[in-house]
Amino acid sequence: MGLTKQYLRYCATALFGVIASQKANIVFVTLRGDKGRYVAVAACEHVIIWDIRKGEKVLILKGLKQEVTCLCPSPNGYHLAVGYEDGSIRIFTLLNGESNITFNGHKAAVTVMHYDKLGARLASGSKVKVKDDDFGCFNCEMSFSKILQTDWKESS
Repeated sequence: MGLTKQYLRYCATALFGVIASQKANIVFVTLRGDKGRYVAVAACEHVIIWDIRKGEKVLILKGLKQEVTCLCPSPNGYHLAVGYEDGSIRIFTLLNGESNITFNGHKAAVTVMHYDKLGARLASGSKVKVKDDDFGCFNCEMSFSKILQTDWKESS
């Protein structure tokens, strides 16, 4: 009987037991001036900042309804760009965990993001629909291809 009374105090949370999702990358972030100590991981629709020395959650960046697919920290370490499955990108401030900027430029899941050296511009790529007959195939089915890398080049 004592065992059943313990279950009455059980309270599940929204992310019970989730450490990281498999769809997104894992990135080191600078938090409280420490580099190499904290990592940001996707956990379903949220982002969790883990202290890897202590193995504890430090901060949870609350998402909306779509799953996180890509993470990119800013060069100065104050912001984290988060790409979602619906094609939106949200910029979170790591000092307080709030998001004030949202971009809705893609129609499919964001697959890659990259800041410029100053952290003023953000390049992003997503899954794009490609017809197989564009590549010389006779099958006219639609498939998804991913953009895998972005980079900024200096103008001369």
